[in-house]
Amino acid sequence: MSLIGLFIISFIGIYLNVWFLLLFLENRNLSPKIKKVKSFPSVSILIPAHNEEKNISKTINSVLNLDYPKKKLEVIVIDNASTDKTSEKVKKFKRVKLIRIPEKGKAIALNEGLKRAKGEIIGILDADSTVTKSCLKEMIKYFGDEKVGGVTNFIKVNEKKNLISKLQHIEYLLSALSKKLVSDFDTYFILPGTLSLVRADLVKKIGFSSSTLTEDLDLGLEVVKRGYKIVNCIKPVSYTKIPNKLKTWFKQRIRWYRGFIQNTIKHKDLIFTKRFSTLGWFLIIIAGYFAITIGIYVTLLNFYSFFHNFFVMLRSANFLPLTDQINLAIANFPSSLFFFSHPYAWVISLIIFSSSFAIFLLTLKVFRSFNLKTVLLLPIYMLIYYSLVMLVWFLSIILEAVRWKKEW
Repeated sequence: MSLIGLFIISFIGIYLNVWFLLLFLENRNLSPKIKKVKSFPSVSILIPAHNEEKNISKTINSVLNLDYPKKKLEVIVIDNASTDKTSEKVKKFKRVKLIRIPEKGKAIALNEGLKRAKGEIIGILDADSTVTKSCLKEMIKYFGDEKVGGVTNFIKVNEKKNLISKLQHIEYLLSALSKKLVSDFDTYFILPGTLSLVRADLVKKIGFSSSTLTEDLDLGLEVVKRGYKIVNCIKPVSYTKIPNKLKTWFKQRIRWYRGFIQNTIKHKDLIFTKRFSTLGWFLIIIAGYFAITIGIYVTLLNFYSFFHNFFVMLRSANFLPLTDQINLAIANFPSSLFFFSHPYAWVISLIIFSSSFAIFLLTLKVFRSFNLKTVLLLPIYMLIYYSLVMLVWFLSIILEAVRWKKEW
């Protein structure tokens, strides 16, 4: 690796960490005081469901238990082409409206629900997510600002059964802090299906699009382009079901990452404009694509170098005794991790690793998840999980480049 490449990588890594820490110090109050709402607007919560008989009852119960005026809360479940007992489960709830459509697709289901919704505010909730009792009341307060077009909440992991789910728990915590800080910067741009709220008149003009794999990101970018801001708040909490198997995690991430690529191409007019320069150039290009490209480059380089040295060692197995092979492996271990083989890289990697570790510790402290088990998982998250994420990003880029079939 050339010195120029090394310094570019180190600059981006250190710069982003320093920027994140400075942004946190400037916005320490993660729960700003919001004026009390005098009169609550009517809210329609849309719940698209495809083969969700295992989760739908729990989701509906959490919505019906919301601390919100019952007369101003409308709950609509859209069963899109389910082949299980999803509809039968929904029919048991008298206060819930059920719409059944034969077409698959989350965006199609949401658009159908949008046609029937009567609320001033539209809520979007996935059928495998649940909300806390005070969630809606806390979120609705932010619409007192006319510039606010959408509001999102603090997403927590539902279950932490195994290693992959525990690593995602760390990822969600870090993501929650970064979302809040970016939101304070007025550059947040996604409306996930964990009870995101949007002004009804706004979302009915935009609609939900099936042109990308991530309609939540598409909607968020459309809201921002129309001059509104999306607020992320920490106090209201929702819980989401996450993949607890590597295969389902892999499929989910391919969809997310391909959706990101598709949406940034679709909304390229937002990126290359002076009006949204912070969002477009800094967050999407530098903190997004540039950082991802560097991550992929270093990960692939390290994998190549590691396996190259491994096969060289295997080839020499017939000529060297076992003790010499072990000594050779130990001596060549640093060079097998190609990025760390350069003398300057040790210092740079130590700075990036320690600053990143400090940010993760800060995140755990902010969200009161600071315990020994989670702290011990941080090195695994930073070295192994991050590399795995970069490999999925690499595959996602390839699939988009060859225009592989788009399927939700």
